[in-house]
Amino acid sequence: MRHPPTSKGEPRLGAAWRDFAPRLDGWLTVTEGRGPEAVQRVHLDTLQGRIPPHEAHMLSMAS
Repeated sequence: MRHPPTSKGEPRLGAAWRDFAPRLDGWLTVTEGRGPEAVQRVHLDTLQGRIPPHEAHMLSMAS
């Protein structure tokens, strides 16, 4: 169920994240990448099936 686009939903999201985030430790590896080359590499690796399910990528086009 979606909440209306107001700040009322933000506390709910924060509370949900606080409960969820500790469960990620040891289960999910988060890797950060910056720049167009990093985004392209991860995109192509994903298409080729080279990104394992436990690996998450936080990417930014900014260098």
